[in-house]
Amino acid sequence: MWWRRIILIWVLGLASFTGMNCTEAYSQESPTKYNDDIQRKCLEEVLIFELRPKFMSVLGKEYDNFLFGSPRIIPIKKSDSYPQQEFILEGRVTKQDSISDVVQITFKASTDGYKAINFHIIRNEKSDETMNLDLFNLSVNDINSAEIKWLVNNRIMLKKNEIYTLVSLLKGVQKDNITQYKGPAPKGGPARIIIHLKSNKKISLVLNRDSFLLEGRQVYLPELNEFIFTRIN
Repeated sequence: MWWRRIILIWVLGLASFTGMNCTEAYSQESPTKYNDDIQRKCLEEVLIFELRPKFMSVLGKEYDNFLFGSPRIIPIKKSDSYPQQEFILEGRVTKQDSISDVVQITFKASTDGYKAINFHIIRNEKSDETMNLDLFNLSVNDINSAEIKWLVNNRIMLKKNEIYTLVSLLKGVQKDNITQYKGPAPKGGPARIIIHLKSNKKISLVLNRDSFLLEGRQVYLPELNEFIFTRIN
């Protein structure tokens, strides 16, 4: 029954949340902040992982060769219950011509689990190889928080001094180290750094050997590989 899968998602997400260090549920700026938001994020990540075969099947009918990243859940109705009966999954599809589509897929609960009932593109963004990515102009003051994630349920929050180190590494990237990426998406739940900006935007750096992937580009930065694995091993 589909409801059993929903319960499983809930249990896995809750286990992920309770397995975190409790101190990570609070920011230095707001030590008493209630941790519902973090728990909800954990549950969303498990749900996205569960839905991956379904939304990749939908995208495979629309695109021939692509990368999909930055997925997030958008509730259709405001509700405290989770998971919801109907919601939107939004993400970015990067094609071989370096044009990115921001897409939305609507899912609705059915007797067979969640079913995709609608797909549409909400905007197109053309990449420019020669432009200096905003990522490399970031300052520590632009960042609200940052975390390293790997596989499905594993994550650690970066400390303030580690965010300083990350920003320093990114500022050292040269334009010659940025190229278009036309290969397949890394498999197996690759390690990635999620940067949460104070502007409410989110940047995802997906590790790919000695480089990381970002919006159809590959950035050569072997120091980032070392930065990540010294913290998760």
